[in-house]
Amino acid sequence: VANCIRSLRTLATQDWEAFFEDVSRVEGMLRGDPANIYTGMDFDTRDRYRQVVEELARMTDGDEEEVAREAVRLAEEAQQNDQGSSRITHVGFYLVHRGRAQLEDRLGHRPSWGVRVHRWLFDHPTPVYLSGVTLLTLVALLSLVGYAQAAGGTLVQLIGVALLSLLPASAAAVNLVNLLITRIVSPHVLPKLDFREGIPAEYRTMVVIPALLSHEGDIQFLLQQLELHYLGNVDPHLYFALLTDFADAPQEHMPEDDALVEQAKRGVQDLNRKYN
Repeated sequence: VANCIRSLRTLATQDWEAFFEDVSRVEGMLRGDPANIYTGMDFDTRDRYRQVVEELARMTDGDEEEVAREAVRLAEEAQQNDQGSSRITHVGFYLVHRGRAQLEDRLGHRPSWGVRVHRWLFDHPTPVYLSGVTLLTLVALLSLVGYAQAAGGTLVQLIGVALLSLLPASAAAVNLVNLLITRIVSPHVLPKLDFREGIPAEYRTMVVIPALLSHEGDIQFLLQQLELHYLGNVDPHLYFALLTDFADAPQEHMPEDDALVEQAKRGVQDLNRKYN
């Protein structure tokens, strides 16, 4: 009984994510990413990449290891060709981005027409969205104008109906398209890096707070916010700054502008001396 309890306790404390990645041969291959980005990503992103490998292996009746090997090989070829973009030397470009078609072609897989249409729609989101809104707006307008014409409306009245209906019809079309998109399109996990242990030097980041300078009290509030953000996110490679401008005024330079800028500069300098 004691052994059973100890075994259950061991199973409960086991880090299964780390265990799985240690024994996964696909994981070992993907870690050969030429861009050296894959190993710095979080578990959800790596898991999504592995799921895509599994999906491609199932679609091609092939082997998961072969799929992962080809993805890494494509990234290596892009690096050797020195095509300038580090993005295409990342294995994820061929698994979850525009290089997927290239990987499928390398694996000898030809997607169905339905999949091609689906990808074309997602590759052209703006035209598809605007076309949907325009089409629904036209349908609504034509329906209203047709009803008015059937009721005996004159040409001027029909034009008036169209103009008066344009705004509500377009608003309804936008709402309907947005509703359809949220119901039809499934959300995907965005690829992201794992910064739980801190931000590396090569990914140093500046957080900018945009604001308008109009009163001395506003500047003091901005400086307090800047300090709070810094204290809540202490990292040697994370910086904070104010991006400011002046409020609307009757002329380009106002008498109080220089004083406001000097106050903001002194406040930022004081914060730098306090925490550096």
